[in-house]
Amino acid sequence: MQTSRRIQVYIKKQASSTEHNVKVLPEYFHDLITGKKTFEVRKNDRNYKVGDTLFLREYTVDENKFTGNVISFQIKYVLTDFHFGLKRGYCVLGLDELTIQQNENRSN
Repeated sequence: MQTSRRIQVYIKKQASSTEHNVKVLPEYFHDLITGKKTFEVRKNDRNYKVGDTLFLREYTVDENKFTGNVISFQIKYVLTDFHFGLKRGYCVLGLDELTIQQNENRSN
């Protein structure tokens, strides 16, 4: 008789999580809001960790300013040191949506 085993994976939130504020272009911001995009590829110069909060602030390059729209996510997965296609020093962040804020601040 074959028995099946259930494997459960738990993501443990770190007690000392960090908040990261980063720019995101409008086309990617829209995909994040609609849920089409549930990840971010970023240079890992901030030592991203599972449980950290990522504030993605919509930024227009043409106008060189923030739109005031912000979406925040909790980082649920961090892929680093991937040898097939991920540039050294970069990471892929798996995201869990937290909140959407529109027109929070229109200044640089």
